[in-house]
Amino acid sequence: MQPRALDPVPSDSKKNPPAHEIFKNLSAPRKRKKRDSLPQEGRVSFQEYEELLADRPQKLTAEQVNYRKAEGEEKCRICIHFFTQGGGERRNTCEIFRPENEHVDSEFVCDFVTSDGKKYPLLDKEEEE
Repeated sequence: MQPRALDPVPSDSKKNPPAHEIFKNLSAPRKRKKRDSLPQEGRVSFQEYEELLADRPQKLTAEQVNYRKAEGEEKCRICIHFFTQGGGERRNTCEIFRPENEHVDSEFVCDFVTSDGKKYPLLDKEEEE
């Protein structure tokens, strides 16, 4: 018995654009200062602190990364981009995107979830090419 081939997914039914389409719409990266320009010893000035914060890369939106409630075992909490900020009020954040309420739910997921930085089980790599 021969296995049956699946019909290709119609292009108009795809929910999200390919990853390369998402990233091409971002503004050009700012010229980064060399980190060695910061003092290696002693305290930094408030101006140097502000320059460091201004040098942070832009984050994506929840829509751009397809942030949603997880339906499988892949969840934000297993991702290398996810971390919990300590202190008085603990909150979860992500390196690559910022939701409107600025809190990342550990039971949600995005297309770029990865536990090792090498495998992206939810990213459709075929769409990228």
